[in-house]
Amino acid sequence: MGKTTAVTALSDVPVVGTDVRQSTPSCTEAPQDGKTTTTVGIDDGEWPDPAGRRVALLGTPGQVRFSSARESVTAHRARIVLWVFGQRPDAAFQIGRWLELLGDESVWARTVGALTRLQGAHPERAVDVARRALDPRFQHVPLLAADPEIRSAMLCTADGMNLSSLGVPQADVGRLAALNSSMYAIASSQAEIVAEGAASPQQTMVSLSTGRGHVVLASFVQPPLGQLLLSVSADAAQLGFLVGRAREAAVGIQEWLTKEQAKGGTPA
Repeated sequence: MGKTTAVTALSDVPVVGTDVRQSTPSCTEAPQDGKTTTTVGIDDGEWPDPAGRRVALLGTPGQVRFSSARESVTAHRARIVLWVFGQRPDAAFQIGRWLELLGDESVWARTVGALTRLQGAHPERAVDVARRALDPRFQHVPLLAADPEIRSAMLCTADGMNLSSLGVPQADVGRLAALNSSMYAIASSQAEIVAEGAASPQQTMVSLSTGRGHVVLASFVQPPLGQLLLSVSADAAQLGFLVGRAREAAVGIQEWLTKEQAKGGTPA
């Protein structure tokens, strides 16, 4: 998860995004680990805090040439989250370099470092390694792991037949597919009542909080297969993040199925 994803997940209004296909390196001229897009303006969203106040969410570009876009953030005493690729061996150097670029102690005191794209690394160990390698000047800057753990995913039909699953014990596949079907049927019926008949299978999302994480169900219609359900579960993840990821995955699966069907047949 990166800054644009974080802004999108937290915002309760449509986000004005500025991502384009990446063609130039970041401030350190290091490769971006397969990242194909980059932010060239300010991502703009809003988040309601528990007290009901509206908080602006701004995602700023990473290239040096866009330093002017970050001046408003550092000049107006905004709180800053510095996103860094946590699996890179120079993650601590990246954090220190960016803190230097952002300003001085007045800025560092309101900054948090977030390690993302850990790719299977143990989050606590990744944070500890980065902390020990960090310049002594920045030891007081909080560091945290910002990669939520996706536990499982399942694609099934609306009547409860499993099509594909990841991270689900084989003994539970059939039962979970049937439960997904039942849960969605009940939730969509309620949505029909609340929306006075205007609920759309393409837009209805169902979520369940488990105490340590969330489960999200996304629905889409794919002729000739009919209505399909995608369930995704994650621990230590914001619900908004998981909803966004499930919706993106559903769209991606639907696009892939459409392309495969256009080649001459429904994928097995």
